Amino acid sequence: MARHPQFGKLWSPNFPIGLAWHRGASPSRTVLGFRAQASAPTSGVPPHSQCAAPRSDFGTLPDELRTLRRGNWNPPHPQDSGARSLRKTTPNHRSAPTRIPYRDRPKANMLISIAMATYNGAKYLPDQLESFANQRVLPQELVVCDDRSTDNTMSVLQSFRRHAPFDVRIIPNERRLGYSANFEKALNSCSGEIIFISDQDDVWLPKKTASVLGALAQCKAMVVLNDQEITDANLTRTGRTIMGNTRTLGFKETWISAGCCTAVRREFLELLNPFPNHLLAYDAWIHKVAVELGTRQVVPEVHQLYRRHSSNTSAPLATTFSIPNRVSAFMHFGLRDVSDGWDVEVQISRELTQRLRERAGTLNRFDLHHAGRAAIRKEEEFVEALTHRRSFLKQGRIHRFGPLLRFFLRGGYVQFSGVRSAAKDLLRPSVRTDRPSEP
Repeated sequence: MARHPQFGKLWSPNFPIGLAWHRGASPSRTVLGFRAQASAPTSGVPPHSQCAAPRSDFGTLPDELRTLRRGNWNPPHPQDSGARSLRKTTPNHRSAPTRIPYRDRPKANMLISIAMATYNGAKYLPDQLESFANQRVLPQELVVCDDRSTDNTMSVLQSFRRHAPFDVRIIPNERRLGYSANFEKALNSCSGEIIFISDQDDVWLPKKTASVLGALAQCKAMVVLNDQEITDANLTRTGRTIMGNTRTLGFKETWISAGCCTAVRREFLELLNPFPNHLLAYDAWIHKVAVELGTRQVVPEVHQLYRRHSSNTSAPLATTFSIPNRVSAFMHFGLRDVSDGWDVEVQISRELTQRLRERAGTLNRFDLHHAGRAAIRKEEEFVEALTHRRSFLKQGRIHRFGPLLRFFLRGGYVQFSGVRSAAKDLLRPSVRTDRPSEP
């Protein structure tokens, strides 16, 4: 295997390309958003293979996703006859997929990395790693930053590295960085042109990388977001998706920022770095910047299984197993003091405005200079509108009705959710008077 001057071991005709991905969720104003179009999975999955049971250290995936022979990380090539849904099979009814050597896999014209952050994820990590090796289009590298795990996470990663069909770089942190900073480090440690972000406890369906790469090839978007189906800890499928639940709740597409469903062009990190992790989660920042600049593409198909369990880093309302209730969402998000949250929103807007002004040259190079100026104006208008909302929320519910109505008729709620935001402001408790009026 030849060593490439930049990618080292990655450069080999036997390794077609590379991947990268991650996940996360954050309750930021413009960052939790999907285009809600399909709640049922459409991704293709190869049929069950007639192979020996996987090794004991990689082992709770449903049978439909097990495609590896013992000691051989050589997943089958998915069938090209169209989308297949996962199906139950019995020992007497298993079709053997055609196995194609890695060098004959479809090749991409972009170098791909997967960025993963781990912390005490040994229990579910093997399933996620196995799904990487099962991708129709393989990554060229997997970069894992471990945040000083105390379980067997490092052992699982090292075991996978010995058999993986792509380069695996494991970077143990010298000190605890925390969730967002760990992902930021993983992203900046990747070499690929396209970086897929991945959590440690989900499962990718086989066509994820191929589908996202296809979307990137057809547009100039800097960030791509795909849908995911919600499962329980044992990967029992529910038929509910993040995108479908978001639509049911009546939220806009800008209300989802699932890092685990995200792929980003490496060059976009020039705008994102350094991440303001003291203000919002790393994935919320990625999607806020991309959405405000109009450079995010949504792939509505389901390309992964989102595992809900007791140790999830986040559990947003859209990840519920049951059909989401709009009334509950209204009560949860609307009828409370939002002063602290609004303060953070203003800080985020000012951070973005300053960043866009400072990186004008980068925006010009990305052909986003017009979008950058528009985003700055929008953020300034948002801060002004939020300041007005806070000023009349200092009054009691009865006395605030007049100012609220005038603000609504002037178009003040256009920056928000229109009538819904106005109704929430009418019912919210008064903001604390011991805080400055200017957020």
